[in-house]
Amino acid sequence: MRPQFHFSPQSGWINDPNGAIRVDGVYHLFYQANPHGLVHGPMHWGHATSTDLANWAEQPIALYPEASGQCFSGSAVLAGDGAVAPEFGAGDGVLLFYTAHRDGPPSIEDQAVAVADRGMTRFAKFAGNPVLPTPGPRDFRDPKVIWHEATQRWIMVVTHGQSIGFYSSPDALNWQFESEFAEGRHDPAPNPGPWECPDLFPMRVQGTGETAWILVVGLGRGHISGGSGTHYFVGDFDGHTFRNRNVADLELFMDWGRDYYAAQSFSGMAGEDPLAIAWMSNWMYANHTPSEGFRGSMNLPRRLQLAGGPEGLRLVQYVDPSAARQFPELAGGVPASAVYRLRHRWVAPAGGRLALALFGEADPVLVVERKGGDRYEVTMLRQAHPAIEVIRGYETHFSFEAVVDGAFDLDVFVDNGLVEIGCAGGRHWVSNLYFPTDPAGTVTITS
Repeated sequence: MRPQFHFSPQSGWINDPNGAIRVDGVYHLFYQANPHGLVHGPMHWGHATSTDLANWAEQPIALYPEASGQCFSGSAVLAGDGAVAPEFGAGDGVLLFYTAHRDGPPSIEDQAVAVADRGMTRFAKFAGNPVLPTPGPRDFRDPKVIWHEATQRWIMVVTHGQSIGFYSSPDALNWQFESEFAEGRHDPAPNPGPWECPDLFPMRVQGTGETAWILVVGLGRGHISGGSGTHYFVGDFDGHTFRNRNVADLELFMDWGRDYYAAQSFSGMAGEDPLAIAWMSNWMYANHTPSEGFRGSMNLPRRLQLAGGPEGLRLVQYVDPSAARQFPELAGGVPASAVYRLRHRWVAPAGGRLALALFGEADPVLVVERKGGDRYEVTMLRQAHPAIEVIRGYETHFSFEAVVDGAFDLDVFVDNGLVEIGCAGGRHWVSNLYFPTDPAGTVTITS
């Protein structure tokens, strides 16, 4: 069941992506790792590199837990992207921001920095850590740092429980609080867990000269499909405050499936469509998935665009072409192996219904219905795992107006039971882990 093109560690546990950055043509992916066990444990920063986003070389562990705490999630930036305090001694190297987590009670979380050389072969924690001490015993973690060109300052977004804090710094060392974004979601009913692994980046709106900002938030619990998932907001950011362009209770998801969490965009991608990668699992069962030697993997890296439509500005995503071309196209309904890509364009009559079944199974994994006009409803399904009690069956629905009249596009990536499905030209994605008897079983489309 080990995936071929979704990154997984050679051994041990993996969860959130950290420090995603491209430097001198090499993609560096750091990630939460427990190299000594198959469950979430003392957090290290694992490290892998790639030049094509499909074939990854695992590197030595970059950051280790010690007296200041475990090395929880964070981000990476080139020191040369902005002004940096001389105390770092960074030169043209890389700053890795992470959360130093100390178990309690109560747990304490500080924001800290490690300095790496440009090739990221040497790592040293900053002697002056923490650079942003905890304001108190609370969820205060997962710093994402960017250079904000308009105000010539570094911006850090960090978890504040069920809200996101914004901090600024002229030199990446001295930080001050700017604002907090919560949108009234302190009520634990809809999303009972903390907001985690935030991200912030600007995007051009396709076909216009307009710029909007995307704020990405991981929901530890409370995702529409159950458990953890990834939410995003479209808004404006002036270097001080993020303002949502939509009503507070509108929930936008980067992925509607159960297995897309803690998405992080890569630094070092100026002038290109942003590139994001996520953890392909769910906290409801991540510690219990069937595996030997390793547990967990990343989603395929996706490029992001921002486009208008009947329902407003929405992210459009597509698997990076250098990764997508690694997947052989499915010809006919019987895959040559358990790794393949299926593209299907459905010209949908009013009231039409399409069902996609994988792995030679009778039950579909996805059902699409055209309800009337350009309105489509999508149902995703996964049956319960017969041997793992925590992996229960589920069914989730979402609906939207398609952009292209009378046609519905599917883009399906299957990698040994890991399935990612793009719908309607990439406007909606569904990512799920499956545990099939026959990963290379027959594929059936019924419409």
